[in-house]
Amino acid sequence: MDLKRPFRMTRREFVASSTGAVVASSFARRALAFGESSQSARAPSRVIIDTDPGVDDALALLLAMRSPELKIEGITPVAGNVPLELTLPNALRMVEIAGRTDIPVAAGAKAPLMRRLVSAAYAHGENGLGGAAFPEPRTKPVDKLAPEFIRQIVRKYPHESDADYDRAAHQHRHGVEWRCRTCRHD
Repeated sequence: MDLKRPFRMTRREFVASSTGAVVASSFARRALAFGESSQSARAPSRVIIDTDPGVDDALALLLAMRSPELKIEGITPVAGNVPLELTLPNALRMVEIAGRTDIPVAAGAKAPLMRRLVSAAYAHGENGLGGAAFPEPRTKPVDKLAPEFIRQIVRKYPHESDADYDRAAHQHRHGVEWRCRTCRHD
């Protein structure tokens, strides 16, 4: 092996090795937890995932949707890696691929408030998914936009919230970059 040349890995090799590592760690965690009693198991944490599904977030969404530790109340895609016109269908594709069309998807901010949108098509491909071809999603987003959707979910579970969601939803509506924190079971 030539140590003077930099280590190079294709995007496909990176995703494959990363997924393998996540799966292996999941098996290890389950093996360690095998001896624990069922009483020590916690209820899943309620979350709203605010994301800009490019290659990285698409993989994270797939993993989150398979996690028994999360109760995903909704996904709110925003512009980021690519414009909202692509992140919204990408989020809908991910819920279809994961078989989780029960998870509502609400369109989020089209652009940041305080700066212009700087996308990363050079890293995520023109469609945000590394150029991988997917059919158009059949699932449709909910009728509400992300700020109202977030407010609705938080008001539905008022004692499980650990953030000021009205303020966060206001910021989201006006394009301020914001990441939704989890709604936890205490």
